[in-house]
Amino acid sequence: MTAPSRLRLALLTTAAATALLAAAGTSAGTATAAPPDPYTQDPSGGDKSMRSVLSEDGHQRLEGQFRFHPGLVYKNKPQGEWGAETMDPATMAYAPRFEFAYKVYSGRLLGKQLTTQKGKHDVTLDAEIVPEGDRRAPVAQFHEARAGRHHTLRETHAAGKRIACDSGKYQVRWAVTRTGPAGGTVTVRGTLHWDASCTQLRDALQGAR
Repeated sequence: MTAPSRLRLALLTTAAATALLAAAGTSAGTATAAPPDPYTQDPSGGDKSMRSVLSEDGHQRLEGQFRFHPGLVYKNKPQGEWGAETMDPATMAYAPRFEFAYKVYSGRLLGKQLTTQKGKHDVTLDAEIVPEGDRRAPVAQFHEARAGRHHTLRETHAAGKRIACDSGKYQVRWAVTRTGPAGGTVTVRGTLHWDASCTQLRDALQGAR
C-alpha cells in the first residue's frame, strides 16, 4: 500500500470511530470539538416533561426531571506513520454526570390550577449509581443540600467517579427534595437503568480498521 493510501485509510478509520463514539457521548484529550452529548431522561420526553408531586399541606408543588449523561471518555493513540490518531479502546471508561431540573410552585390554592412560581426554597439534590440486582454500596453518589435556591433550576454535576467499561448493568436513582415546615416537604424521585457495556463500540471500531 502506498503512503497516501495508508494515510487515507488511517483517516477513514479515525472518522468512523469518531462518529460511532460521538453517538455515545465521548471525550478525548486530543479532540478539537466536543461531540454530541446524549443522555437518558426521566421522565422521557423533552425539557417540559416533569414528574410532579404535591406537598401534604397542599401549598407546594414540586416538578422534577433528571438526565443521566454516561460520558464515555478515552485517549487517542498514533496510527501509522503519517501522524493520524485513532481512539485507543484500552483507555475507554465512563465519567458520568447528573443533570437535575426542577420547578417549585407555591400558593394557597394548588392542585391542577397552580401556576405561580415564586420565592426561595431549601432544596436537596441526590443521585447514585448502584449495581443492578446487587446490595453492594453505590459506585458513585452525589448529594447537595442548599438553602435559598431559586424556584426554578437546571444544572449538571459530575458524579466524581470513573466507571469501567463492561462492568455490568446499573440503576441510576435520583431525587429532588423541597424542604419546608410540617406538611410542606415534598420529594420527586425516579430510577433509570444503564448498561455500561462498551462491546458494541469496541467491536465496531475494530471492524472499521
